[in-house]
Amino acid sequence: MRLVMGVSSDGYVSRGPDDRMEWLKGDDKLAFRLLTVAGSGVCGASARTLDLMPAHLEGRRLVRITRSNFCLEAFVQRHGPDCTLLGGQTLALYALEQNLVRSVHVCRSRSVQLGSGQRDELSSVLASSWYKDASFEVGSVDVETWRQGAFLW
Repeated sequence: MRLVMGVSSDGYVSRGPDDRMEWLKGDDKLAFRLLTVAGSGVCGASARTLDLMPAHLEGRRLVRITRSNFCLEAFVQRHGPDCTLLGGQTLALYALEQNLVRSVHVCRSRSVQLGSGQRDELSSVLASSWYKDASFEVGSVDVETWRQGAFLW
């Protein structure tokens, strides 16, 4: 599956447990839409992440992934390789650890600084064993596409 995650310019994925994601602006949302409409249109996310999102996203079906209700492995098996996982960092890091992710799209906002909260651990994990395959800009957002394994020329 694919993983999509947003990161602030100063390296944070959220301000903390009370973050309502108001810091996401137009360019961040446009990049998110472009990345999540591609593929099957099925997006899975943790309960906390989904609680912060709109109840309906046009062209996409949202699936709640919780420890007690629907596990991540079952989500991938049911929805196939074209499904998308949306960050939170805890679920994202678990998916990487379980080798359930084939590509990662990190959306780095150049205009938003959070200044505190939950530091981005995902980028250091990616840098250790993944390679940056591509990058492009959506307004003030740099979208990095990462793939697993070593890059061979």
